[in-house]
Amino acid sequence: MRQSRELGVPEVWIYLARKGMLEFLHLDEDGRYSPRSVSRAFPFLTPADVLPWVAASEDEPDNRWTRRLRNWVREELAPRRQP
Repeated sequence: MRQSRELGVPEVWIYLARKGMLEFLHLDEDGRYSPRSVSRAFPFLTPADVLPWVAASEDEPDNRWTRRLRNWVREELAPRRQP
């Protein structure tokens, strides 16, 4: 995290495998990362949206997982975007 902070990376996603959690952390004005409920880069995306994809990536072949992810993005996420 120190390197991200020093580089000024505005958003970091942290997967806590043991807890089964995903956090979106935003760099605040005071130089600290704090959890947020939505992505700064993709304001229509929540950690709960992404978590099943992170956890499922181990259980199936890459090509099948990638195909399912692309379909999910097209069918679920794309409609959430605001023009």
